[in-house]
Amino acid sequence: MREHIETVRHYHEVTKHHPRHYARGPGQLDWSTQPDPFRRYAGAPLYKLELHSDTDGPGYDAIWTRGQIQPSPVDQHSISQFFLDSLALSAWKQAGGSSWSLR
Repeated sequence: MREHIETVRHYHEVTKHHPRHYARGPGQLDWSTQPDPFRRYAGAPLYKLELHSDTDGPGYDAIWTRGQIQPSPVDQHSISQFFLDSLALSAWKQAGGSSWSLR
């Protein structure tokens, strides 16, 4: 077991970014093997999530003052907002015949 942990730690060390340089990588991107930008899992049902306007949440200043933001119930609305804030695609890019999404 210890051998496996050491293997994982070694991999982590040689593949992480540092303040003065990027992690070692393959040197190029293989555009033909991009992952699907939408999260889907075999056997899991798909749910249509709500779309929210930019004014649905608290203002920026409110996050710095304790008690300004009330907890939200865990429901479809709050889960939709959570996924939008943490996983949403921010843009689609295109160059030549290739297109890709940004998070």
